[in-house]
Amino acid sequence: MVAGAVPVVIVLASTDVASGMGAGPIAGQPGVTTGMQPGTHTPAPPPAPAAYPEQPASVRNGAVPRPEPSSAPVPAVMVADLHPPRPVPPVAPIAPPPDTIRIGQFEVPSPPWLPGQVRDAINNTAAGAEAQVSTALDSIGVPAGRSDRVAGATAAGAGIGGAIGGAITAAPAAAVGAVVGGLVGGTVGGIAGAAVGTLVAVPVIGTVTSGVAGTAIGAAAGAAAGALIAGAPAAIAGGGCGWGRWCGIRWRGGSGPAVRVSGFRQVTAALLVCLGVSIACVPGSAGAAQVPIGPGCPRLFVLGVQGTGQSSPTASATADTSVLGALLGPVVAAAPGLVQRAYVAFPAGFGGIVPGGSGDSYTVSVRAAIASLRSDMVQVGSTCHGTELALVGYSAGAEAVAQVSRDIGAGRGPVPASRVAAVVLLANPERRANSPLFPGGRPGQSVPDPAPGTSGAAVSRVRITAPGPSGGGIADDGAQYGDLARRVADICADGDVACAGPERAAVLRFGAELAAQARLSDPLTAISSLQQLLSQTLGNAWTTVLDNDVRVSPDTVDYAPRAPLAQRLIDAGDPRVPSLTPAQAHLAADRWAQIAATLTAHPAELPKLAGQLAGALGQLLADDADLLNPAVWVHFATTVARHDSYAASGQIPALIAWMVALAHDLTEGHR
Repeated sequence: MVAGAVPVVIVLASTDVASGMGAGPIAGQPGVTTGMQPGTHTPAPPPAPAAYPEQPASVRNGAVPRPEPSSAPVPAVMVADLHPPRPVPPVAPIAPPPDTIRIGQFEVPSPPWLPGQVRDAINNTAAGAEAQVSTALDSIGVPAGRSDRVAGATAAGAGIGGAIGGAITAAPAAAVGAVVGGLVGGTVGGIAGAAVGTLVAVPVIGTVTSGVAGTAIGAAAGAAAGALIAGAPAAIAGGGCGWGRWCGIRWRGGSGPAVRVSGFRQVTAALLVCLGVSIACVPGSAGAAQVPIGPGCPRLFVLGVQGTGQSSPTASATADTSVLGALLGPVVAAAPGLVQRAYVAFPAGFGGIVPGGSGDSYTVSVRAAIASLRSDMVQVGSTCHGTELALVGYSAGAEAVAQVSRDIGAGRGPVPASRVAAVVLLANPERRANSPLFPGGRPGQSVPDPAPGTSGAAVSRVRITAPGPSGGGIADDGAQYGDLARRVADICADGDVACAGPERAAVLRFGAELAAQARLSDPLTAISSLQQLLSQTLGNAWTTVLDNDVRVSPDTVDYAPRAPLAQRLIDAGDPRVPSLTPAQAHLAADRWAQIAATLTAHPAELPKLAGQLAGALGQLLADDADLLNPAVWVHFATTVARHDSYAASGQIPALIAWMVALAHDLTEGHR
C-alpha cells in the first residue's frame, strides 16, 4: 500500500511544480524569470477557519436525551489531533421525533398498530448504541459534530442491513441473513467511515482508511442484526425492495436536507420492529452480555454481582441463587412490574481453587466484574431513560460494586449519581476500618436517604440496624462514596475477616494481595506464581522506599519515611495501585549509587542508618501485633461460617423492604 502510493505522490508533486514553471519576471529583478526558479510562486493565503455549529456540552453530554444535532457541515478530522482513547464524558442519546422509529440517521413513521412501549424500546436501544459509538469516537479525538454524524450513519447501516437481511431470507436463516445484512450494513457503514476521511489503526491488520473500517463495522453490525431476525416470514417477495425507490424512509446524510421517498412505510417499519424487539426485548438474544430487560422498563432496576464461585461468564442473569438471590428474588416478587433485576456475569474465580469459579485469579475476576457491571449500567440506563438503578454486591461482587460506586460518587461513573437510588454491599473487602452502616452518613444513621427526585415517603419507614463491627476489609483503602454517601449500606458480620479483619495485621493483608493475583490451581503452579509475585512486589516496595523515604547527600544518609514500611509493602502488592514507571526505577538506581558512595566515603553513617532501619522493622512488627494475640485468632476461628451467613442474617428483610420502598417512591415521583 505504501509502495504503491509513492508514484502517485511523485506524479502529484511533478504536476504541481510544472504548473508553476511558466516564464515571467520577478519583481525587482529585471531579466530574471520564474522559468529559472521553479516552484518559487507564492501560495494563496489559507482560508479562514470555518465556524461549525455544535451542541453545548451541557446538552450533548447531559443526563437527559438531547435533540438531533444540526445537519449543517461538520469539521473534518485532522489526523494529527487523533490519539489513543482517553476518558471523556458520555454522549447523551438523541431523542426521536414523535411517533417515529429512529435508528441513527434512519427514520420511519411508527405504524399505528405498534404499541408505544415497543416503539420506545426500539428507539432507546438504538439511541443508546449510537451514543456509545459517539462517545468512543470522542475519546480518540474525533470532533463532536463528526462523531455524531458517523455514529448516526453506522447505527443506520446496522439497522437497515439487519432489517433487509431478515426480510429476504427464511432458510438458511442466520447464515444468509447475516450475509445480506452485512452487505447493506457494510455499504452504509463504508459511507459513514469515508465521511471521516482519515486513517484508522486496526489491530493485527495495520492502518486502513476510515472508509474501509466503517465498512467493516457496518458490515459486522448489519450482519449481526440480519442474523438475529433472519428466519422471519419473508416480507418482500423476490428478495429485496429496491431500497432507494420502494421503501418509505427518511434519510439524513451529509449536509443536505432530509430526503423522503414514498413506498412501503409499513413494511419497513415492521422489519425494524422485528429488529428492535429482537435486540431490546428478548432476553439473551444478543449474547451473554445482553441485560434482560422487559417486559417494559421498570421504575427500579437492580444489578447484582455475586461472590467468588457463584457466577461465570455464562451464568444466568435471572436465576435467584446464593446470597443475592435471597435478597432480590423476594424484591421482584413483592413489587411485580415495578422492579426488575439481573445478575452480572463474570468469572468469579480465585486462581482455580474455589469450586464453581474459573481458573482466573481473584484480581482478574473482580476487574471483569467491574467492566461487566459498568457495561450493564450503561445498557439499562440508555434503554430505560425513566428507570433508576440499584447496585447490590456480595464478597468479590461487593468489591466490584464498591469500586464502581466510588467512581459514580466522584463523577467518573458510567451513569450520574442521580440515576443510582441505592447501593448494598455485603461482606465488602473494601469496607473502611470501623465504618458505620452508611459510610459518610449522619452519625447513627439507620434510615437510608431517599432516591433522588423522590419524597422518600416509603423509604422513611425503613430501618436498617446492622451494627458496624470493628476492623476493616482485607482490601481497605479508605473508600469514600462522594455523592452516593447516605445511599450506600455497607453491611458486615462481626468476625468476617473479609470485611472486618484485625486492624494490626499488615502481613495478613499483604499475603492476601499476593494470593488474589496468583495462579493456585495446583501446588507447583501456586509455588511458582507466588514466588514470582513476591519477588516482584518486594522489588517494587524497595524501589518506592529508595525514591521516597531515603534522604542522601554527599555527607549523610538518613531513612526518613513518609509512610510506614507496612504501608509500602501493602501498596506494592495492591493491584489497584498503578505500576512503577521506568523513571521511578531509574531514580531508585541512582539513589542507591549515591547511598553506596556516601557510606563508602563516610562509614560512620552506617550505624546511624542501621538504627533507623531497625526502628522501621520494629514498627512493622507493631503493625502486625494483632496476629500475635491469641484472642484475635479465637475471634476469627468461625470466619468462614460468618462469611457464609448473610443469606440467613436478620438484615435481609430490611434490605428487601428498602428496595420495595424505593420502587414505590420512584413510582410516586414519576406520576
